[in-house]
Amino acid sequence: MLPEATTDLPDADGGVPAEENVLALVLKTPRAFAERVLHDAFGWRASLTALAGAVAFDALYGVATGVFAGGHAFWMAALKVPLIAIASLALCAPSLYVLLGLSGSPIGLRQVAAILSGSACLTSMLLVGFAPVAWLFGVSTTNVQFMILLHIGVCGIGVAYGLRLLGTVVPRGFSGNKVLVVWSAVFLLVSAQMLTYFRPLLADSAGRFRDDRKQFFFEHFLDSMKYSGERAVAEREPEQSDSAALPVEGTDQLAALE
Repeated sequence: MLPEATTDLPDADGGVPAEENVLALVLKTPRAFAERVLHDAFGWRASLTALAGAVAFDALYGVATGVFAGGHAFWMAALKVPLIAIASLALCAPSLYVLLGLSGSPIGLRQVAAILSGSACLTSMLLVGFAPVAWLFGVSTTNVQFMILLHIGVCGIGVAYGLRLLGTVVPRGFSGNKVLVVWSAVFLLVSAQMLTYFRPLLADSAGRFRDDRKQFFFEHFLDSMKYSGERAVAEREPEQSDSAALPVEGTDQLAALE
């Protein structure tokens, strides 16, 4: 269940922050952000600023994610986390605009862009806030299952507050717009599948940016939770046994020649 806003968060001066301070507007005064969007006063430039902030913060969290495996995962995760977030929003943006239009909500295209960029920015700020925690466990533990659950928890908190901001901006919120609940479910499914598409995040892929094999996100989650060091060794044993068989085969041929 999505958290509902219970208190107003006014600006320290009692007014609405300047549009240039987009990050503070989204983080500290979501009601003021909602007012700007509803009055169509949050322009394309402000949306791009919020989106750029989201990309930067997501990249920082990706760095904290990549330290667990190290190697190529260190810089690949810094690219993959922003790609997953932006690609998920881009794929789901048209459906949000159409669903809001069908529900009779007076939200235009520029307002939808403002809502999504603001929500992405707030989500990314939550992620970067927990990045030191992810870094600590990434450099101090080898338990893959714990790291998966940790990142799921952190991302869940960030996405929940991002969706909370979306419900604050759209008139009548989630309670008065059931299409928002439907869209949120679709967005979560798309995000999970996008994460699977750009896998792996917690493993060094030896220079390959992503795994080309098709897989459903739930199957990927189950496989990841079953992963262990013993399995990694077992996966390498066939290669070792094949290489070990070559000298034996050559020895047999020499024996036949003698």
